Amino acid sequence: MTWKRVRLLFQALEMAAEGGSTGFVVGQRVLDKKGDAATVKYVGPVATSKSAETVYVGLEWDDETRGKNDGSVTTADGAVVRYFTTSPGRGSFLKVALVDAGTSFVAALIDRYEGSTLDAVGGAGTVETASGRDLEVEFVGEDQIRGKQRLARNKNVALRGCRVATFDGDGKIAATCPNIEDLDLRDNLLYDWASLAPLGQQLPRLAVLNVSGNRFAPAAEGAIASLAGNFNALRVLVLSRTGTPWRDAVMVAQAMPTLEELHVCENGVVSLAPVGASSAAEESKGNDGGESVDSLAMVEGLSSLKVLNLSDNSVSSWREVWRLSQLPKLEQLLLEGNALTDVRYWPSDDAAGAVPFRALKFLSLASNAIASWDVVDRLRHFPSLDSLRFQRNPVTESAGPTEMRMVVIARLPALRTLNGSEVRPRERSDAEKTYLRRAGDAFALEHGLSSALDAFGAGASAIEAAASDATAGGAGGAGAGADVPRGTVPRDSELALKLLAEHPRYFDLLDEHGHVLVAAAADAGGATLAASVVKVTLRSMAAASCTVEPVERRLPLSMTIGSLKVMMQKIFKCELSAQRLSFKESGGAMFPTVLDDDSQTLSYYGVTDKGDILMEEIDPREAAREKAEQEAELAARMEKQLKQGEALRRHEQAAAAAQRAG
Repeated sequence: MTWKRVRLLFQALEMAAEGGSTGFVVGQRVLDKKGDAATVKYVGPVATSKSAETVYVGLEWDDETRGKNDGSVTTADGAVVRYFTTSPGRGSFLKVALVDAGTSFVAALIDRYEGSTLDAVGGAGTVETASGRDLEVEFVGEDQIRGKQRLARNKNVALRGCRVATFDGDGKIAATCPNIEDLDLRDNLLYDWASLAPLGQQLPRLAVLNVSGNRFAPAAEGAIASLAGNFNALRVLVLSRTGTPWRDAVMVAQAMPTLEELHVCENGVVSLAPVGASSAAEESKGNDGGESVDSLAMVEGLSSLKVLNLSDNSVSSWREVWRLSQLPKLEQLLLEGNALTDVRYWPSDDAAGAVPFRALKFLSLASNAIASWDVVDRLRHFPSLDSLRFQRNPVTESAGPTEMRMVVIARLPALRTLNGSEVRPRERSDAEKTYLRRAGDAFALEHGLSSALDAFGAGASAIEAAASDATAGGAGGAGAGADVPRGTVPRDSELALKLLAEHPRYFDLLDEHGHVLVAAAADAGGATLAASVVKVTLRSMAAASCTVEPVERRLPLSMTIGSLKVMMQKIFKCELSAQRLSFKESGGAMFPTVLDDDSQTLSYYGVTDKGDILMEEIDPREAAREKAEQEAELAARMEKQLKQGEALRRHEQAAAAAQRAG
């Protein structure tokens, strides 16, 4: 490389460090003229340029196939000059004029909510005066005035994909839209945590902030400090698809002391170790086989957090989840779409210690790698757990949805809601009786017993004896709850212990339902469905119809999402292909569930009474592309999780073999 090239390289690196004179800085999020997103990795001259004065922006594209190089160029004399490092074919160098740095929050807001009226109102014209002369006047558009008034009053604002990169200072946000409570900023160009500070300062009522799809730079201590004290009303923060490491997410959340909900989905999270903890060292001290978890560093400083959503990440060890067990108010934990194979509960050894997961009421374990019913049994030990999502696990794939539901309900006595549907008393009773009969029959067949009911009590002869004893004692018969006599096999025998190992609730259920099992067995064939009709509120989040009053409707749970879209079209005048629907449970405790399959029913998505159906307006082509990307990502994620699960099983087998050899 010639000295001229070397000097040019040093000059370029110096310019990049200072941000150049272009306004672009390393780490900044930008778009090209086609709308493809990228991260700025370099700003300055490039060795292969015809002019050393031309400034280029080095980009790392979100699309790994979009670029032309790996952050380097090759000169005419064969020398390789590297400006940044990325995977081959992901890097590019564009001239400044070809790079879009985005817009400000207020500009995007006005363009989205007032832009449709600004160009169509007002204008010049003439009016006739009392003397008969024509007088030129400029009309002040009524629509324009109404647009500004609407914006000032609006509490819910959606600016998804509107190129927002900066937040206006000097009170401009407060002057334009002071009443915003729910703000959707998904898929914009935000990258600096400190840039969010003006938003919190000027929107004192802001309660919900969604910045999913923005790729933030690693959180610096100063950036986090600038957030403290500025989001004093924020209850919900959504950081999904931001690439934010778990530790950064925790630090950001800790700067918002009123935060009740934190969503960190699709961020590739593997470890939940807090700041300062060494997960690798701690993992070597134990595994999910039951060893002590006393050495684990726990997540702290989130004293107000009630809902934590970690769906669609790569958490495979329950020990990592256990780091959350001391969050005092955590009521809902969503772990759907991870790679968990097991769940454990380790009671506190310290009598004065806090009960682990003491407030946890709802747990989502859907779409994991759980292959054993033992996991469901262990959920009984969580002291407050009464709601569960458990679909799409290997253990449920061999059974139909009705059978799966029956087994889960029977194994978990405190369960009130399963997969979004209420567990009613009649359904529980039927499920427990059916489970008791099927489990007993399978065990008897395996161990050569004529009947598990006769062997352990509550067989036909035992029921007759119970009825006779109850009648003689004037207790009103066995159906009134008489004790069920024990069978021929002691319940503390080795055979009984085997039965309990497979079905921990068997004897409890036997004592509760044994006296009516024979009569009920013929009819106890599945679960009773929840209510067939729900009352929901239909709301529009679309710019053109967000001021239309919400509508309450009673809808059958058998209604398909496609039929619901037809109804929404009639109410809010939005084309079917432009609708994106989601369901939010009553009270706002849960982040909305996207209703993305027109052929599925409301029941499939767990739609419940008093919730909200939300409608957003989207670009159909963009939606189709997004759906295709999501399906590809899902396939890749499932393949990765299967590999992780297989690796974990091999590790456990090797450890067991080593233990036997020792």
